[in-house]
Amino acid sequence: MKRMPKIFIGSAGESLDFAEALEFELKDVARTVVWNRVLRPGHYTLEELFREASEADFAVFLLGQEDKTESKGQIVPSPRDNVVYEAGLFGGRIEASRVFLLVDARGSKIPSDWQGLGYVPYDPSASAPSDAIHRASIVIRKQIKEWCSGIEQQILGHWWQYVTSLMEGSVISLLSIDPAIETSRWKVSGTSWTGEGKSIAEYWSRATAFDARDRKLFYYWEGRHPFDKAIPHFFGVGEIEFDQPSAGSVSRAKGWYSETALVELNPTVRKSVRYIRANEEDVRIVQSDNQKELKSLISTRVGIWRDMLSTS
Repeated sequence: MKRMPKIFIGSAGESLDFAEALEFELKDVARTVVWNRVLRPGHYTLEELFREASEADFAVFLLGQEDKTESKGQIVPSPRDNVVYEAGLFGGRIEASRVFLLVDARGSKIPSDWQGLGYVPYDPSASAPSDAIHRASIVIRKQIKEWCSGIEQQILGHWWQYVTSLMEGSVISLLSIDPAIETSRWKVSGTSWTGEGKSIAEYWSRATAFDARDRKLFYYWEGRHPFDKAIPHFFGVGEIEFDQPSAGSVSRAKGWYSETALVELNPTVRKSVRYIRANEEDVRIVQSDNQKELKSLISTRVGIWRDMLSTS
C-alpha cells in the first residue's frame, strides 16, 4: 500500500478559483487540501495552519497581485501579507524545497529573503483558471512523482512483522512507518500479539535513521505490556532491511530487534523478524472495534507465522 503525499494549497480569497483548479490538476498524485477547508469553527486560524503544516508533505502558495505596496518610492503589485507569512510558516516546517511558489506572470513583489528560490509562473489573464495554472501543475506533478519514487517514500505504510527466532512473547505485530514531519525523519509504531492471538504490547520509536544506500531503517524504541503488571515497560533497538523495489513498490523486508525489560536490565533478547506489506483491509480491521473480525484476522496471521517457522 503506497502512501499518497499530502499537499496544502494556499492563496488569497481573490485567487481561490486558481487554487481549486490546481487542486483538480493534482488530485491523482497527492491528497490535496485548499486553505478554505481547514478553518474549523472554534479554532484559531493560526492554530489550524500549524496543524496543517505538521501534516503536509508539500505546499503551494499563489502569490498574486491582490495588494499594492510602496517600495523604493514606487507603488508595485504584491501578494496578500498573510499568504506570504503562511508560505514562510510551511517552509520552516516541511523544508523550503517542498514549498512551491506560484507567482503571477505579470509580476508581483516577492520578499528579498526568497531570492534564489525557484518560482513557477501562472497566468491569471488566461481564459479559464485551469488554463492559468496548467503549466505550473505540470512542474509540480513532476517533482512530486520524483519525490514519491524514492525508496524513502516506498517504505512508508503498514507492515506485518513476524518473529522467526522465538516462540514466546510477541510473535506478530502490525507495524506502521510514518513520516515525522517535525524531525524530517520517520516514526515507527505498532501493536503486537502472541502465538495464541492475545494482544500483548504496543510500541513506538524514540529515534530513527534511514540509510537509503543499504535500504535499512534503524530505530530506538520504547514499548509497554498493558496486560502484564510485572514487566510493563520495554525498550530496545532494531533494524529493518527492505528488499529491492519491484514494480515501483517495496513489499518485503527482514531484520531484527532487541528487547530489554526496564525493571530488569541484564537479560536482553534479540529477535529475528520478517516483514510483509499489510493491505488496507487488514489495517481497517485492526483499527476498528469489530472484535470478531480482528480475532479472525490475527488467527490467519498467526497461521502464516507458524508456516514461516516450519519452512525456515
